[in-house]
Amino acid sequence: MLSVELDTRLSGRHLSMELFPFSYSEYMRFKEKENGVETVMDYLRNGGIPEYVKTGQPGILNALADDILMRDIAVKHAYAMSPRCVS
Repeated sequence: MLSVELDTRLSGRHLSMELFPFSYSEYMRFKEKENGVETVMDYLRNGGIPEYVKTGQPGILNALADDILMRDIAVKHAYAMSPRCVS
C-alpha cells in the first residue's frame, strides 16, 4: 500500500500525545553524558526533541516545524483574517 493510500485510510484515526522536549538534565541522562561545555553545546545544537535525539533524522525536525507553521500559525492566522472575525 502506498503511503498516500495509508494516510487516506487512516486519517482521523490516531492517538494524540503531548510530549515535551528534554530538559538539559534529561538530555544528559538519555545520552549518558556528563555535564560539561561539550554536552551543553551538543544540547544547544541538537535541541531536546526526544525522537530527534534518539534517531538524529532531520526529517523529524522538518515535520515538527511544518506542523507548527501549518497547523498552529497558518490556521490561526487564516481564521483571524476571515471576514467573520473582522469587525
